[in-house]
Amino acid sequence: MNNQSAFGMKGGALGFVAYHWYKFLPLPDADGGTLFKNCETLEGGAALMFGSWSPLRRWMEGPFDEFNDAVRRALESS
Repeated sequence: MNNQSAFGMKGGALGFVAYHWYKFLPLPDADGGTLFKNCETLEGGAALMFGSWSPLRRWMEGPFDEFNDAVRRALESS
């Protein structure tokens, strides 16, 4: 998926397929602001290991949070 408001990729290994994409959504109340969404969807048998209850999910979310913070800081400093 690659268009004006989103881009993404698909990959997988070890029993699951991962769909990762980024979305840019305008915020009407933010005077030209944009919401940046970093999304991941997992499918396949191994994806069950990353359910909302799983410590693996929290482990995986850490780098996403760090990436999002780095993007925000870079954009806000420019």
